[in-house]
Amino acid sequence: MSSKYPRSVRRCLPLCALTLEAALILLFYFFTHYDASLEDQKGLVASYQVFGWPP
Repeated sequence: MSSKYPRSVRRCLPLCALTLEAALILLFYFFTHYDASLEDQKGLVASYQVFGWPP
């Protein structure tokens, strides 16, 4: 059973999807900041002790 989409869309769409995926990965990689200092980790663990971790 063949696709209902035109050949130009079937050829272009995977490339567009991969380009968009790569752009989003780069965007989140360069523009998000994660501070993993020990003080922040202790505060995070204290905030979530309700869930029972660490035991």
